[in-house]
Amino acid sequence: PRLKPGPRHERGGARFLATGLGLMPPIDPARIREDLAAADHATVRDSASAEMAGVELGVNDAFLGLPRIPGFGARPDPTGQPGDVWISIQSDLTEPGVFEAHVTAVRAMLESGRFDGRTVRYLESIPGTDRDRRAFDLLADLIPAENFMSFVQLWHEGFPGQPLQTWITTRYHFHQLAAAVGAEGVAIEIDESYYRTKHQSLVDLGTGFAVAPVGSDKLPEPTSDPEFRLEAGRLHRAKLAEAEALYPRARAPKPEPARPKGIFGRR
Repeated sequence: PRLKPGPRHERGGARFLATGLGLMPPIDPARIREDLAAADHATVRDSASAEMAGVELGVNDAFLGLPRIPGFGARPDPTGQPGDVWISIQSDLTEPGVFEAHVTAVRAMLESGRFDGRTVRYLESIPGTDRDRRAFDLLADLIPAENFMSFVQLWHEGFPGQPLQTWITTRYHFHQLAAAVGAEGVAIEIDESYYRTKHQSLVDLGTGFAVAPVGSDKLPEPTSDPEFRLEAGRLHRAKLAEAEALYPRARAPKPEPARPKGIFGRR
């Protein structure tokens, strides 16, 4: 994309850039519009934010890193054999009773027999802050301890998504990345504003994930859109083009010409 000229940062003279923002619900819409109007370049990740702020609709920055995910571009099992089932339920930012309802709903689906014969795993997202392990502890009779993946493992080993898995999660980025590698899933809303907007932005892109409204004590069947793997690749390329326009790659310096040597190869 061509970048519009704009003012430099008031203090240091740096460019003012903002990409893939989520701005809903806004605390001060007028201030947000004023600030972003001064940006050299700004994009947001959902249509509600774009309409409110008056800036270009883009996508979340995490699409930039898709090729680093081991499962991105992996071939699905040719037999169609379903993969592991991954659970991740947050307790932070939820109203009283909402977290408990979500755990109850997940337990009911796990106990329904729908996933019999498949390995069920749990993925931690933000250790010590959102205390995701609370949900794991409540489901520990259904998910063996060795199937718990800590955030430290996630950081070092990469996102564990693979084609034909099933994901049941409240986490926005897990919804995004799991769908991008070809998994099916259920995205669980934890509120009617911030997270609803986040998950809806991914549904609008075509992830195909089913959505469970906030406080649901029963989950819909996991779903997917097989075409989203291709769409995710296109979104990655678009995000890469945006990034390279903002931060052009440095060119390697040209090698210095060889100095002439003596007739016997010596100075």
